[in-house]
Amino acid sequence: MNQVAETLTGWQLYEARNQLLEKIFSLVDEQSKIPVLNPIHTALEQKTTAYLSDRTLLITKDKKTIPIADSAAPLRDNQGKITGAVLVFRDDTQRRLSQERNLASERAHQLEIQMAELQRLNQLKEDFLAATSHEMRTPLSNIKMAITMLETILDRRRMIQSGKPPELNAVARYINILRYECERELNLIDDLLNMRFVDADMYPLELTSMRLQDWLPHITESYQDIAQTQQQILKVEVPPDLPNVTTDLAILTRILSELLMNACKHTPLGAIITVGVQLTQIFNQLNFPEISPDVPISGVEIIVSNSGVEIPVKEQAQIFEPFYRISQNQNQDKLSIFDYTQVMQNASTFNHGSGLGLTLVKKLVEYLQGNITVTSSQGWTRFIVQLPLTLSEHV
Repeated sequence: MNQVAETLTGWQLYEARNQLLEKIFSLVDEQSKIPVLNPIHTALEQKTTAYLSDRTLLITKDKKTIPIADSAAPLRDNQGKITGAVLVFRDDTQRRLSQERNLASERAHQLEIQMAELQRLNQLKEDFLAATSHEMRTPLSNIKMAITMLETILDRRRMIQSGKPPELNAVARYINILRYECERELNLIDDLLNMRFVDADMYPLELTSMRLQDWLPHITESYQDIAQTQQQILKVEVPPDLPNVTTDLAILTRILSELLMNACKHTPLGAIITVGVQLTQIFNQLNFPEISPDVPISGVEIIVSNSGVEIPVKEQAQIFEPFYRISQNQNQDKLSIFDYTQVMQNASTFNHGSGLGLTLVKKLVEYLQGNITVTSSQGWTRFIVQLPLTLSEHV
């Protein structure tokens, strides 16, 4: 043993003499800590140079560990006969540190490249959404303006002529159809774009501290008239002592409006629609990765229920898919051309049914770091929206 070998192993030559090799030069695998065969044995058995694996630790006399790299080669006399072996090893710490620094530098470089690519893709998304919004809405806006002009001309013709020819009534009916379909397409485009904005994490988020016990009655007030017109009963049940909720007011208003419109649309005559709120504990929130799934989060449940309607169990999982139609209500969407007069009377109320309402609701609820579920049994269908009491800023 030379001086370096003595320093690395912690054994002096006089101490190591006549000791077993495995005691002086003890090797283990870095990960498993299982003893590793000394390369001297391999060199003597195979009669060739043997090398250690890359991740090997030397256990010193005082039980410390040192990463090493080594090799063993057989020694031969002048006749080529093997007479022993020599073990050469070194402290591999600095090489390991240098290698790890190089790997860290390379990972940082790759991360910079990925971040630059993500920024480029996000910019492409923003440019696409901006261009799509303009290019898709502009023609429909022009069509809507032309419809308004036709209605104005038609109204003037009616005022000039004392009678009301059947042709004018027919034209008025077809203009109503055009306006209805134009509004449907505009709403469809708006919903599609809003979904893309949410998916791209570009939807504007403005946090407001609000009292649900004040806000809910105000939002549902306009739907009371709709429910009465359709001979439905709308009840709002909100505890007076709810804590304030910090969330985005505009997004939450859109969520509840969609659910109320959906309830008014599908609830039969004489049936009941209820809106309720209660405190709850939310578990397994994917939007809170810094919190353990087993830790409950204080939140609220907003429940919109309507009687007289049941959704089959097999369809409940599909109800939030785009353009999905519940089988028992499909006939409601198959209107003849002569039904549009009645439809137009309720067009502003029901937002023309773009087919994306519940899909967008689900995305908006998740954007508010919550979740939405649907249950349907015993003549009642319930949409349950769970939201945290405090919404954290999006990263």
